[in-house]
Amino acid sequence: DSVGTPTDSNDQTQQSGTGGPVLLLNNLTGQANVSPTSYSGYQLTWSDEFNQSALDTTQWNFDIGGGGWGNNELQYYQQDNVAIDQGHLVITARRESKGGRSYTSSRVKTEGAMEFGFGRVDIRAALPRGQGIWPALWALGADFRQVGWPYCGELDIMEMIGGGGRENTVYGTVHWQNEGKNAKYEGKTTLSSGTFSDQFAVYSITWDATSIRWFVDNKQYHVIDTT
Repeated sequence: DSVGTPTDSNDQTQQSGTGGPVLLLNNLTGQANVSPTSYSGYQLTWSDEFNQSALDTTQWNFDIGGGGWGNNELQYYQQDNVAIDQGHLVITARRESKGGRSYTSSRVKTEGAMEFGFGRVDIRAALPRGQGIWPALWALGADFRQVGWPYCGELDIMEMIGGGGRENTVYGTVHWQNEGKNAKYEGKTTLSSGTFSDQFAVYSITWDATSIRWFVDNKQYHVIDTT
């Protein structure tokens, strides 16, 4: 992801990670961090490596609008900010007016196309950089449309808060309802050097009958006892 308008081609040579006016995929480290296609005791049931020329809209769909869904967000979500580039799904945040908002971005989901319970999820991603950025890889309970939030539950595989030097930390979180109110349990991990906008990393969870565990590049940093 990138925010801004290119002003000089020389800016690209000074760019670090995703922190410049354009996305330079070859400028990112962590190329060796990949999502395995098999694990002992698991069977692969779904994946998308984005090898096609356009997003597969039989598997992915979009939230459209600028209401913020309770988060007081400043952007208008639309499909136009998504592209496939060299086997990557790229979401670009732009400073532009749309629907009464000053920015645009995309919110891409598999609602109605893919549901899962126990198992493992791996998502390889390079995160954006900048104040106001809040990338997230997350899931809602499949009964969200019937019961609403937080009754449906929310499982955040990864969240990162941009700006203020915070791009070196990611969070894993669950939300649920407790006596009609939002309850949550959160953990985090911080890089010893660099940021998650400099590199590709693999963000994962494993989920079984008693626990959910969070990993970055297969190193566990958080667990919840769901019993």
